[in-house]
Amino acid sequence: MVAHRIVPRTQSGKKSVSPEKQASIERVAKHLANLQRGFEPGEYDEDTVENIEETHFVVDFNNNKTLGFKREENIKYADVVSGGEGMTMLVRISSGASGHIHPPMMILHNAGSNYPIKGVPYSTPGVSYRTGPKGWMSQRGYERHEREKHIFLDNCTSHLDDDQCENELARLKARLVYFPANTTELCQPTDSFVIAKIKDAWRRKWNERKITLIEGEEWQNA
Repeated sequence: MVAHRIVPRTQSGKKSVSPEKQASIERVAKHLANLQRGFEPGEYDEDTVENIEETHFVVDFNNNKTLGFKREENIKYADVVSGGEGMTMLVRISSGASGHIHPPMMILHNAGSNYPIKGVPYSTPGVSYRTGPKGWMSQRGYERHEREKHIFLDNCTSHLDDDQCENELARLKARLVYFPANTTELCQPTDSFVIAKIKDAWRRKWNERKITLIEGEEWQNA
């Protein structure tokens, strides 16, 4: 382009904050102030608080030519136009001493909300990819992301009932579901595989030890 004396035009125009946006900013500031006052006396526990927020990515387009020639007598600046195909990133952060950033959810533009996404592995460590008609969080996506969780429990007597942990279940957006009696070994993966293999190995070791004790005439310790 330099050889042909072509140079990029500069965007002009200013994105001003509307009165509605300014009012929204002030409401958020008031909310944060109230939230801070709740932490100071210990009303809120920072170890049980999580923050979920979404942010949008949009590439601004120009409404006119973006290139011009050097030493032009009349230069028309291209006005910036908000819009384009967006993308949303949903971030979840836990607080407290063990606070950390959870893997984000990336919502890409796709008219049919098709998934898996072409060119993106089905399982990508550290991030969850989804699609939406406009690249934003849709009602369907929000419902799936915030849907109620089920915590399955066996009939162990140490487990609490729903009314004994209402606050915790409300915070997790979850409810308890109990298995029928005597079905733990049939529906618990760790029971049917991991724990079962550990028990088998322990029995084998113990049987070998008992034989050694008997052969050493220490059968009373077996």
